[in-house]
Amino acid sequence: MYLAKVYVTLKPTVNDPQGLTIRGGLHSLGFESVKSVRAGKYIEIK
Repeated sequence: MYLAKVYVTLKPTVNDPQGLTIRGGLHSLGFESVKSVRAGKYIEIK
């Protein structure tokens, strides 16, 4: 049986509002050194 691992992300030129929200949350938790966050999906297909 095969296992396909698929990572789905937005193109670098597309705005990522979910990533911006995550970055804001990290900053509020004290992780000020985080410069950018990109959110995506990970899918495994058997």
